[in-house]
Amino acid sequence: MEISLSGKVAVVTGASSGIGLGVTRRFLECGAKGVIAVFRRSDIPSELAECKSRFGEKLQIVQGDVAEEQTAIDFTETSTRCFGKVDILVSNAAVSIVKAIHEHTPEEWDAVFNSNVKAVYWASRHIIPLMIRQNGGLILETRFENEDGVVSIVDFMPVGEDDTSIVRLVIGREGRHVPQDRALFSTMTVREHLAFALIIQKSSRETINRRVAELAEMLSIVPLLNRSVRNLSGGEAQRVALGRALSHQPGVLLLDEPVNGLDPEGIRWIRGLLKFSAPTAHRCPCTSTRSTLLS
Repeated sequence: MEISLSGKVAVVTGASSGIGLGVTRRFLECGAKGVIAVFRRSDIPSELAECKSRFGEKLQIVQGDVAEEQTAIDFTETSTRCFGKVDILVSNAAVSIVKAIHEHTPEEWDAVFNSNVKAVYWASRHIIPLMIRQNGGLILETRFENEDGVVSIVDFMPVGEDDTSIVRLVIGREGRHVPQDRALFSTMTVREHLAFALIIQKSSRETINRRVAELAEMLSIVPLLNRSVRNLSGGEAQRVALGRALSHQPGVLLLDEPVNGLDPEGIRWIRGLLKFSAPTAHRCPCTSTRSTLLS
């Protein structure tokens, strides 16, 4: 999937490993004008050193604790000095101490709050005014990749941008988006929704019928194929919207608040589908959600 970030400048926190490192490398490979990699450790990881050797001055490194305001000042200043702007802030740095709240020590609680909440405030305090002056920008908060390989984007906040451009930046031209309201066509049947993208692509009738049958079976909606979407429950409508997005087997699938309005059974079903589809179809399912029910 070809994605161009030509001319874009990004700040990525927590860039020394994991998602942050991957985002840094991928942004540079996609032609970003510049990336500021921010992390706390005192040494430079070998993977970032390789990126620096490969991309030169396009990669700038700021070492500091994102829980401290000075780090936000430093990466904002570095971005403006080296590249003149900031288009994207990927707020990825986080601390996780998994235990019951009453078992946290005050020091542990402060560490979690400062890294996961206060750091976002410091970054926003310095980045957002710059984005406003630029008439646009994007802030992405990433938080975790669960054991099923599903990346949760807790929130994305456009600064002077429309939602369409945000979604396109996240998923690329070949990805597919399932919006929160599902955007189903009231005059079409379930079968017609599943076939829609394949018809647009001028697939053969045999291919369309085979793929529709596969999706209906996978989504457990075979009895609904000839039904109008007007007569579906929330959970059934969500499955149809997923089927339409999955019909041409996209490499990236972004689901906007996929569990809103679903009962516990529906939530478990969505989670199971994402767990199953990611490794078997080489697909990257992403969720934009404030819910912790998919974690």
